[in-house]
Amino acid sequence: MIKYISVTFVILFAVLTVNAQEQSSGKVSKNNEGTDVGAGAVSFSVVEKAPVYPGCENLPKDEARDCFSRNIQDLFVNNFNFNLPNELGLPVGKNRSLIFFTINRSGGINNVKVTANHPRMKDEMQRIMVLLPKIKPGSQRGKAVNVRFAFPFTINVQ
Repeated sequence: MIKYISVTFVILFAVLTVNAQEQSSGKVSKNNEGTDVGAGAVSFSVVEKAPVYPGCENLPKDEARDCFSRNIQDLFVNNFNFNLPNELGLPVGKNRSLIFFTINRSGGINNVKVTANHPRMKDEMQRIMVLLPKIKPGSQRGKAVNVRFAFPFTINVQ
């Protein structure tokens, strides 16, 4: 029997924040410029000036944050291999993964960490993260800072 898949993406700001610095998975995007991402990363939900996704530059603060999230969501919707859950025989029901990353002071992506119930799902999500464009970095008190971002990725397998 063929399993039918529907995908639900929910971007959460305040609920999913990482309090400790995440360890790098060893896989970072092509736009990583080696910028220091040490201690002091600020959560996306509380940073004074959030990172800005390309195309969201001239929007008010809250709309720019929403635009950032929508663009991340669209990146996954447009690039995820929707045949993969069937190929892997994932169990029927909700299969949830979490994706964490840091937007560094140069706008690159570092410290990508994915939790998934199958190694190939994890690899697929990390593959998509490499597609992120360079992002205008966030700032705190007028200085560029590293910003942590996290979101769930839920696949409903039927």
